[in-house]
Amino acid sequence: MHILADENIQQPTVRFLQEQGWDIRWIPDEGLAGADDARVFEHAQNDRRALLTYNADFVDLRTLSAFHHSGIIRLRFSNQRTEFVHTHLAAALKQFRHEDLSDTLVTIADDRIRVRKTHPD
Repeated sequence: MHILADENIQQPTVRFLQEQGWDIRWIPDEGLAGADDARVFEHAQNDRRALLTYNADFVDLRTLSAFHHSGIIRLRFSNQRTEFVHTHLAAALKQFRHEDLSDTLVTIADDRIRVRKTHPD
């Protein structure tokens, strides 16, 4: 799985995931710091990367069901301390290492993971 981390994902988390062997890029490193959501989403799709974000604006199922996309991983941690995020995110992503998340919304919360297909195909 290829991932594009939104700029709301902290740089230490991006580096942590890279050290864990994930193919992950970060919006600021891509020259898109401050870009609007549409541009960030377009960039993820052009690179065929699942978008990793805290931003709820990307998860409107009515909008997502209208087209195909490379996947969205939304984080909903109540505790955003680095250690907590790294532990829970690494454990959750491990389940998807070899999965194709196309047209899928994955929501990772403190105590659960929710997986929803967003396109009827």
